[in-house]
Amino acid sequence: PEGHSLSDLASLKTSEAVGGRAVFAVSGWAQVQRLFELEGLISSQEEENPAAVLCISGSDSGGGAGNQADLKTCSAFGVFGMSALTALTAQNTQGVAAISGVEAGFVEAQMDAVIGDIGVNAVKTGMLATKEIVRSVAGRIRSKKLPN
Repeated sequence: PEGHSLSDLASLKTSEAVGGRAVFAVSGWAQVQRLFELEGLISSQEEENPAAVLCISGSDSGGGAGNQADLKTCSAFGVFGMSALTALTAQNTQGVAAISGVEAGFVEAQMDAVIGDIGVNAVKTGMLATKEIVRSVAGRIRSKKLPN
């Protein structure tokens, strides 16, 4: 079947869909994002109060993984990304040169700072470097009744 343009979305009939789904021709990521917005799968970046996502993970000095990548993903989907760092790494595309831990109490303090002020609509975890951090994060998620 031929693809539809985004302007066709409102006028599509179920009979034109393939397997209950419409087929669209898009020419770039901006159009994919717009299609997702029209379908209600993500919110527009112009939204006054976007969802707030707390990303609890290690830092990647190279920017390609860890909390830096989590925050880039949040931004790409129009949600407000916040962070609680669990470890610091010295890394690049070649590998990890060093890791420095963060105390579990400091991870809790970071979480409390954003939970109490901004609020949290979703939580995403990554590298939880020690068993103490795992226990602290799990305890805070339970006690604060954070979603997902």
